Amino acid sequence: MTIPSAGTTITDNTYTNIVYVTYNGITREDLNFGRQANAVTSVSTPTGGTLTAAAIPASGGTINSGTVGGTVSQTRTFTSGATDVYSVSTPTGGTFNSVTASNLGTTIKNSTVVGTLTYTYTLNGKTGTIGTTIAQQGNFVVSLAITGGALSYNTIAAKGGDGLPTVSTQTVTYTFTSGSTSTTAPSSTYGTYSFSVVYSWETTAQNGFTLHTDSNGKTTGIVMAPSYGTTVGNARSSGTIVRTGTGI
Repeated sequence: MTIPSAGTTITDNTYTNIVYVTYNGITREDLNFGRQANAVTSVSTPTGGTLTAAAIPASGGTINSGTVGGTVSQTRTFTSGATDVYSVSTPTGGTFNSVTASNLGTTIKNSTVVGTLTYTYTLNGKTGTIGTTIAQQGNFVVSLAITGGALSYNTIAAKGGDGLPTVSTQTVTYTFTSGSTSTTAPSSTYGTYSFSVVYSWETTAQNGFTLHTDSNGKTTGIVMAPSYGTTVGNARSSGTIVRTGTGI
């Protein structure tokens, strides 16, 4: 007599056939065929699943949570010797570790991986983990402000000539992705930076003064004054000159 395997069906002890033997008119139970209970005897470590998490800002911080998704699976082995794959979506009830990064301050740095965030959970008594790398945002100069300084010119003689601009020391303040600021130029940079200056009259030129322009039509800051010639008069002023700087 053949009894089929229970396969992956979980069952108690079952008796499928009882054979009765008749002898000299007497019938009695002679043999009792049964099948052993079938149950899960072992499970493998669960695998799979997805984990996503935010990056740590350049100002530093800690990531201790993320979004768990996908499907995790494990192989189950039964008393019968059969196996199957048991799967669940988005395992719950687990815990996260923590990944921490410090404030980058005024250090210029590309985005870098600073650790691995891991979600640890239990499925059918076996511990599984899902991990993802955590990056820290890059730190760069995002803006700068120029303050202070004064624009002055030498006095031009009565016979006319050029006045040359002099700019006193200005303070440049650099602001970084981290939110930190510094008046010291970064020791290393990514990309390029250019600074251009244009001179112009605040209103209009006065008393014959003009601003010199180069071959590209850009004002150089040099002020030119005509000669007084034979005209007798007091000192003349040119009007206010504005120096505008633009950084790119």
